[in-house]
Amino acid sequence: MVLITLLAFGVFCIPNSQGSADRAMVGIFEPDEGAIYDVVRRMTRPANTPGESIVNFINYGFYHYGFPFFGYSGLVAYPLRWLDRFEDTQLLMLVLRQAVSVLPMLAGLLTLVWLHDHYRTWRSVALYLLLLVVPAVSMNGTWLHPDGLVLFLTALILYFLWRDDRRFGFNFYAAAALCGVLTAAKLVGVYFFLTIAWLLWQAIRSKQFTFGQAFKKGLSFLLVMGIAFLLSNPFVFYFASLRKYAGTLYNEFVQINAGYDLIYQTGLAASLPDIVRAYGQVFFLALCLIGLILGSVRGPRQHLFRLLFTWSIPLTLMVLTGTHFKYQYWMPVGMPLISSLAFFFPAPSEVGAQEEKTWKIPRWMQAGVAVLILVQAAMFLPQNFRYLKESSQRTQDNPVLNSYYAMEKVLAPLGDQHFRMYHDYRLYVPEGKRRHLETSFEMLQQSFIDAGNYDLMYFSRQRIQDYVNPEAEGINPEQLATSRVFYNKLLTNTLPGYKLAYEDPIAKLFVRDELCPRLAPGTCKEPQPAQP
Repeated sequence: MVLITLLAFGVFCIPNSQGSADRAMVGIFEPDEGAIYDVVRRMTRPANTPGESIVNFINYGFYHYGFPFFGYSGLVAYPLRWLDRFEDTQLLMLVLRQAVSVLPMLAGLLTLVWLHDHYRTWRSVALYLLLLVVPAVSMNGTWLHPDGLVLFLTALILYFLWRDDRRFGFNFYAAAALCGVLTAAKLVGVYFFLTIAWLLWQAIRSKQFTFGQAFKKGLSFLLVMGIAFLLSNPFVFYFASLRKYAGTLYNEFVQINAGYDLIYQTGLAASLPDIVRAYGQVFFLALCLIGLILGSVRGPRQHLFRLLFTWSIPLTLMVLTGTHFKYQYWMPVGMPLISSLAFFFPAPSEVGAQEEKTWKIPRWMQAGVAVLILVQAAMFLPQNFRYLKESSQRTQDNPVLNSYYAMEKVLAPLGDQHFRMYHDYRLYVPEGKRRHLETSFEMLQQSFIDAGNYDLMYFSRQRIQDYVNPEAEGINPEQLATSRVFYNKLLTNTLPGYKLAYEDPIAKLFVRDELCPRLAPGTCKEPQPAQP
């Protein structure tokens, strides 16, 4: 198990060392990574006093994710500050991706495997290898995001609830504290409510507790969870930060449930292609669900499987019905669900494991399940290889980078003069002395451009197409209608005061009218009549 973990950790170093030559390059491949980089840079910036450093570290000002994630990321980045290597973006992102995404994710998978087999037999190795080849693992291991940490905390909570075994003692409250930390990190901890309610109901049914005693235990769990949440997010003790955090949570709730500017499709039918791509074919997931259900009603590990089952329901319903599906949202459920295949693995025959033989799975069922697992694993492997290869070679002949290099040739006659430049966040424009750069994650309107007084503007063609698409629905229809007028101007090259100076399949470059004479003759294009 140790050797496999070291090998997996090393494999992820290959793609994670690529695609981050500078801050702009980090942002074009994963915009979230660019935002996280900016926060870590701000948290760890040099300060005049230790107190100022602590305030910078705690009040990091970007509360889409909580302090457990950003605090850990900042601690990982600090040694590079001390070694004067923080500006080596390639090294920084490698260290952050490996330590903050890969390491907790592997720890979470190891915890799930231990719950099923305690590392006693070959079943642990088989289950671990199966979990590692799930495409969601490869996808999550190649970017900086809190979901590896979320998976680890989820697995730890399941571990402590399993270890408590309905005694409602120290391990129960350890799970409560970790629920608070997980909620502070990404709000996922609140979805353990069904598991805790089920455990308390079981205690009432078995007459271990009266209803009043169970109610007090539930309140105690919430109290410990709440205290852990507050201690895990120390910025809440600063009123300004708390207010900003609350506003961020509200906006995130609206966007996750409706979509970012545009309304996204939700539900199983809309989510299924992404689920299959990240977690396996329908037959494979159905097999996992059968194992989870059977394990909950038969066999010696019912308590574990019931924990997994009750945990899976609330978050799955939210991901499928309350938000546009993203593979990382379901990862804290998807990986425990796949681990339920351990139910079908042959029981150990060594002395001391006889308690697991209380119910035997027929040999024909084990053989059939083994074949299906091997078929799915065989389908996973080329998919993972292709994804890791693409991630490792993401800068080679990249169309976004090539678009930037071509744009720079067009602008070369302008020399070293300072310009104000807007660029869409998905386009590569590194920081330079010649330009003041601005970007926006929001839908643009003419008023934004007028206020910015930009000399150069570099727009993503895909973004233009998304907003002019007549079938697209906006969260705010009026705002979309206003923005659509602006994006139609970009589509038809009729933006007042600007001329199209360069375009390719990736982007369009507009320059202020008075700069056109300084460019090569014929560079600036006159608006063309719209095609019928």
